[in-house]
Amino acid sequence: MKNSDLFSFSNKYLILFSCCIPVKGARRSTICDLQREKFDFIPNILFTILTEFRNRKFQEIIEFCGNENLEFLKEYLKFLIQNEYAFFSDEPEKFPALNLDWKSPHEITNAIIDFDEYSNHNMERIIKELEILRCPAIQLRFYNSPLYKELLNILSYFEGTGVRTLELIFKYSPEYQVRTLKEVLQKFPRVSIIILTSSPTKREITYNNYYPNIIFQTQIVDSPKCCGSVSLTNFRVNILLFTEAQKYNSCLNRKIGIDKDGFIKNCPTSEKSYGQVDTISLSKVVKSRSFKNLWSINKDMISICKDCEFRYICTDCRVVVENKFSKPLKCKYDPYDAKWEK
Repeated sequence: MKNSDLFSFSNKYLILFSCCIPVKGARRSTICDLQREKFDFIPNILFTILTEFRNRKFQEIIEFCGNENLEFLKEYLKFLIQNEYAFFSDEPEKFPALNLDWKSPHEITNAIIDFDEYSNHNMERIIKELEILRCPAIQLRFYNSPLYKELLNILSYFEGTGVRTLELIFKYSPEYQVRTLKEVLQKFPRVSIIILTSSPTKREITYNNYYPNIIFQTQIVDSPKCCGSVSLTNFRVNILLFTEAQKYNSCLNRKIGIDKDGFIKNCPTSEKSYGQVDTISLSKVVKSRSFKNLWSINKDMISICKDCEFRYICTDCRVVVENKFSKPLKCKYDPYDAKWEK
């Protein structure tokens, strides 16, 4: 692109696709593509151009950059156009920003139920109570390797319910060969993913889906303390998380947990309990003000996180922290240096 090409856009407007949203960090920024569920890094100066010069003619951007920086501007423009993040138009009013309000009809949007070899959950009761709360997504997390018949029995309780997706996490065992796991997915369509931990090897298999839904991990998951890690591999770029994170906690908002002993918590990792699931209803717990205390602590309220370019795509942990407004203890990223600790 020549300098003359830049000036040919002088009277046009540089417009971001509404699903491509820039997020500023202390040292660098990101563009989060909520439609294609990916992100790219951009310099903070480009964030300024994309936000402060929104709905202003490209000529003003050229003047802001100055002749000495036109080469950089050409590179920025090439990046934006080639990656389909932005385009030029004469009618910016026809391309409004995406509405980032978050709403949900579910009193609880997700639940985690933990198990070990001694757990004796009344699954029929628990599922009925989650049905009352209209919970659509549940994760069953085993710290042991359940017997195949035991697993099938637990999954059978979800038949005929309003639960949309089930995630299974359990310890690897030779009993669970790929053929067996595919049978589980085929028999119970609600199961969206099966993760086997403590596997001797890493492996990912895609079965009747467009993403891997049988995953063998070498990571050991033998207690709730394994939860709360923050890494690039755990980030999720999608419109639901991004919009929820604008005002709410991206992990604990509308979540409920039942630990391996049947105690009701915000998350099974939490030390604070709200009673035993056999003696108090989940609905009563959810209605209590103390249970909802952490729901509205969003990333813009948290020390250090509020300056991080990942803040709206990171699943925030409010349990493994020094205090409720501090950065997660297991996060090793420094947004001021843009580096991960080793």
